[in-house]
Amino acid sequence: MKYYEKDRVQTLPVRDAVGKMLLHDITRIVPDLFKGPAFRKGHIITEADVDQLLDLGKQHVYVACLNGEIHENDAAQRIARAAAGKNIRLSDPKEGKVGFSAGISGLLKIDVEWPDTA
Repeated sequence: MKYYEKDRVQTLPVRDAVGKMLLHDITRIVPDLFKGPAFRKGHIITEADVDQLLDLGKQHVYVACLNGEIHENDAAQRIARAAAGKNIRLSDPKEGKVGFSAGISGLLKIDVEWPDTA
């Protein structure tokens, strides 16, 4: 987990956290059926999420105030689009990362001497 400046972190009642970025995963457990993330760190809380969060027993959540900065997933997506070449597929951003994969079959050849720095 990243470290955030104190003035950018808030503990808010779930109903007041709409539009804010969640700073932690929230796990959903259904005995003998499911255990996994209901919400992941970085999720922007929506009005539709409020009832589910309350049903999970969350009265308060830790959120970040971005103050004009962009969300880490948006930044990752921008960088990935700029770096990706032709025939490169990008995964959906998750936790500030985007995966790259080949869009076609082929052989990758890398010119380790390019650019010539001599």
